[in-house]
Amino acid sequence: MPATTFEELIAEAKAFEVKADAEETPDEDTLHLYEQALDAYASASALQPRDDGCLYNWGRISFILAGFLDEVDPEAKADYLSTAMDKFRAALEVSPEHGECNYTLAQALIASADHKAEEEEDDEGANADLTEAGELFAKVFTIQEAQLAKGEPKDDPVTEDNLVDTLVGHCEALNSLAYLTDSKDAYETHFTQAIQLLERAIALRPTRKSELLQEWAGVLESRAEKRGDEAGRVEDADYDEALAKLDEACEVDPKNADAFCDKGDLLLTVAHARLITAAIDADQSEEAAISPEKAAAAESAVWEGYGHACTAYEKAAELEPESVGILQKLGDLCFTRSRLQMTAAKEAEASLLSKAEEWYRAGLAKDDGDEELIIRLAQVLFAQGGAKAAEVDALIIRFKELGGLPDDVIEEPELFEEDFITKVAEHFPEDEFDEDDDEDESDEE
Repeated sequence: MPATTFEELIAEAKAFEVKADAEETPDEDTLHLYEQALDAYASASALQPRDDGCLYNWGRISFILAGFLDEVDPEAKADYLSTAMDKFRAALEVSPEHGECNYTLAQALIASADHKAEEEEDDEGANADLTEAGELFAKVFTIQEAQLAKGEPKDDPVTEDNLVDTLVGHCEALNSLAYLTDSKDAYETHFTQAIQLLERAIALRPTRKSELLQEWAGVLESRAEKRGDEAGRVEDADYDEALAKLDEACEVDPKNADAFCDKGDLLLTVAHARLITAAIDADQSEEAAISPEKAAAAESAVWEGYGHACTAYEKAAELEPESVGILQKLGDLCFTRSRLQMTAAKEAEASLLSKAEEWYRAGLAKDDGDEELIIRLAQVLFAQGGAKAAEVDALIIRFKELGGLPDDVIEEPELFEEDFITKVAEHFPEDEFDEDDDEDESDEE
């Protein structure tokens, strides 16, 4: 018999959740299970509209569903986020001190701010969401501190880890808010406040120091990017502070593969920024050319940056040998490094392409159905040419069979080269693979 009472509907909703949570790899079936759970909570809420637990769970499942639609359907994601926040607010009208509800509403507000800034270009709306999120995290921390002292709630007492998670959430809100703020004094204050929260978190939970230093480095990187945007060029000293925190994170926990990956990512960011700065300097010095010594020093710094990033990724791969994502990073780095317009890159091109092939094949040995690795391997073989080229068509066909789309290569121009994109186009109908359409749309905007 179908569930009809409040208690039956709540039990049904929880059963759907348990099934969805048990799915190892989230897919359409998982999505459908969460949708069924949401419908059950909505039906239960219709019977008892003032039940804060039911309203909270309705909002929580809506928030989960928004995450599923992150890149697939931005409009549907916005609708789910709106529903989630509405239900959280309704629950808080009944129980203003509901810690989990305040916390999850703050998380939803951060997601809403991201959506508004990226999809709607509504910086003002995003700013308001982030400001409210920060206020909520501060409120949650006060609630949790009191609960920790009393050992509450009895069924699931608050721990120091909960306090740290709240501080990290508040830090993320401030970090994002700083990046959207125009006033130098204001954004510098937000960054400083974010760092102070992380200092407090480390003092609360020293065993999580490595992880928290990563967060700290992220704030410093955002600050460096913000300052660089304002100044129009990269200042190494700003990024050096972030790198120092990641070095410390790796030293505190030498088995923290994520910290080594973050270090590799940051080193690449700095190298790319240096490339851009060098190009700007060259454009501004058409009449007074840059000295050969200065040009050589800039080239050497970029080349060394790529080398240090490779070392960091290799350490991460050593710590997590089953991580296909790390192997892909290494392949991408070797390929990108081989294409740099530098003497050192030209001399090392063959060995770098060979190494990229090695990393991609290592990843495919662990997951032979990874379409991103397949299309990357195809490009490396295409670049190598000769006998290697014979495998390219088969790999592109395999990529297409696995659901690979033209946009997967068109939307990564920093990795996929025009000649290879043209090669991939041979395997797709023209109406599926029209680069000109994307360009026309950009021009219209």
